[in-house]
Amino acid sequence: MDARRFVVNVVRMIRPDYWPKNLFVLIGSALAVFYLQELSPITGTIYFLVFRSFLAVLIAVLAASANYILNELCDAKTDIHHPAKRMRAVAAGEISATVALCLWGVFAAAGLAVAVLVNTMVVLTTLVFLASGILYNVKPLRLKDIPYLDIIAEAFNNPIRLFLGWFALLASRVPPLSLIFAYWMGGAFLMAAKRLVEIERLGPSAHAAQYRKSLAFYTKDSIVLQMFFYATMTAFLLGVFIARYHVELVIIIPLLAACFTGYVKAAISPAVGNEPEALYKQKGLAVLLGCTFVIGVLLLFVKLDFVRRVLNIQEPSLPPLWPTAGM
Repeated sequence: MDARRFVVNVVRMIRPDYWPKNLFVLIGSALAVFYLQELSPITGTIYFLVFRSFLAVLIAVLAASANYILNELCDAKTDIHHPAKRMRAVAAGEISATVALCLWGVFAAAGLAVAVLVNTMVVLTTLVFLASGILYNVKPLRLKDIPYLDIIAEAFNNPIRLFLGWFALLASRVPPLSLIFAYWMGGAFLMAAKRLVEIERLGPSAHAAQYRKSLAFYTKDSIVLQMFFYATMTAFLLGVFIARYHVELVIIIPLLAACFTGYVKAAISPAVGNEPEALYKQKGLAVLLGCTFVIGVLLLFVKLDFVRRVLNIQEPSLPPLWPTAGM
């Protein structure tokens, strides 16, 4: 295989089309700035905060890419049963397992090297990110083969991204637990939607299980019920966070509901059902998510007294969050 083909395969393995997911790191950074601003007005450090946030996104990209490489390495034997993934480099025999393992090491080490430049909590969070990829993909545990845990474990990458953005700017405190679990359940909703698309694409459970063992235990009804559960949990937990910390964020609730509805619509769409990965590439949903993100960040730094009066919620104080033991 020539050098050009090798580079093309490596680029495909690290999945740059999935990198936009790592922009959710910035929500953690925005929340940290909001909390710091509430404690004491921030002056003269904006460029430092932006640089740290950029580093957090870069770390997430490198660690996620390492996990994608590990995923392709560990899934090579089962990817041959998938109509599209059988063409991946390791499954198709274009890149050896040894080379793939070396590539994983390079990206994992690069992510940790950048994390060292930030602080200890970011290093620990990066290690957790990499460990989650190992637990999810590598035998004997291989959580992706265990029904329900395959969704919950993969969704935990959502709060990990939140931690990266937060700890890059505020290492001494833990983010609000209500938001951590809301982020987790939101990720579980998205993973359940992906499972629904995979079932539609791969057909009967016996055949689908050749590609992913956990699919043998799912039906369309059980997946839809899981999606409803995770969406409800996300909504309630997010409501706790909004009422406790910043009621102005209630304005984005209709937008978030539209995002969830859009993902349900996409998951049951025949067009998306023909390509499971297309669930995360819907342009309309991407625009809606982007607008929701931007409006949500702006609302963090706006006070609308009339919203508080209408909902009859007192302005909150911001006592210290759970400490990280000085790490």
